Amino acid sequence: MRNFFKDISQAFNGFIVNLILIGLLLLVFAILIAFVDFVLRLTVAVAFLAVACIVFYAAYKLYIFKKHIKDLIPRIK
Repeated sequence: MRNFFKDISQAFNGFIVNLILIGLLLLVFAILIAFVDFVLRLTVAVAFLAVACIVFYAAYKLYIFKKHIKDLIPRIK
């Protein structure tokens, strides 16, 4: 049973890291796009920033969810 929860924890860690990396990549793309043709750049940059914020928020929520699961596991035993 411990291995099962350890595997779930590692899967969540990998998912959280992936979301953070995708968010950083989108943030860099948004910054690069903003420095080339104004209205189009601005629109695309804002879209990328919105997606980056959503990804960061999802990573944060998954981290909190994982933390609650880890706190719950010792109580079950």
